[in-house]
Amino acid sequence: MGVSANWNTESIGETGLKLHEAYGKLTIEAGLKSSIINVPNVVGMLEGSDPDLKHEHIGIGSHLDHMGKRGDTIYYGADDDGSGSTAVLLTAEALVKSDVKPKRSIVFMCFAAEEIGLVGSRYYTENPLLPLDDMVCLLQMDMVGRNEETADEPASENVETIHLVGSKRISMDLHGLTISSNRHLGFEFEYDQESVYSRSDHANFARKGVPITFLFSGFHPDYHQPTDTIEKINFEKLTNSAKLNYLVAIQAANRPERLKKDAAGG
Repeated sequence: MGVSANWNTESIGETGLKLHEAYGKLTIEAGLKSSIINVPNVVGMLEGSDPDLKHEHIGIGSHLDHMGKRGDTIYYGADDDGSGSTAVLLTAEALVKSDVKPKRSIVFMCFAAEEIGLVGSRYYTENPLLPLDDMVCLLQMDMVGRNEETADEPASENVETIHLVGSKRISMDLHGLTISSNRHLGFEFEYDQESVYSRSDHANFARKGVPITFLFSGFHPDYHQPTDTIEKINFEKLTNSAKLNYLVAIQAANRPERLKKDAAGG
């Protein structure tokens, strides 16, 4: 950075000089260094068994990334979103091994770069591997492994609770299917976290008109902290999240008709 100054004068008769104007000129130079970092999404598909329906598909999603390593501190991300990614794998295993085969295809999607602005899912929705018009719904799981804990609400009060976010915004068919499937799991659904609707990867699909549900077990003191570690995970809740979305996915895949888009918002 350099600084220069210029001074102008004007004469006043014959007796001398008067300082007329003084001003400074500031020059700032900055450099920019950029690099390309590859952060691939991971996508797999279980092909549907019905030749007439397999072009349609149900998505089951999570995100792969967390906060990474900052200096010597590791941000483990066991709940955010190790729990959701594990639930996707559990759901995939159940669907592959099940004697009931899905007629529509099931696409498993684990997105990159969610924490810096839903980057991976936004890329996918702009460059889909399969047409989004053929996507029946997306079942998103982001933080499904803890009991919500706030200053006013201890974790012990939320052992059975989970937030069902966005389920009423596009398809009441999908909402109803989730509610009916839950009779086998017994979650206590809460609907008071719609403020996080835009904060996970399903939001990019909803903007394209894809019906979604977002399972979210709630915030806790370890959110985005190095203390989000595996020994604090409620594995029963994580597993039940996978079971719930297995039931929703297989039913959505095997219905004679697609889920209707019968709600107002996206």
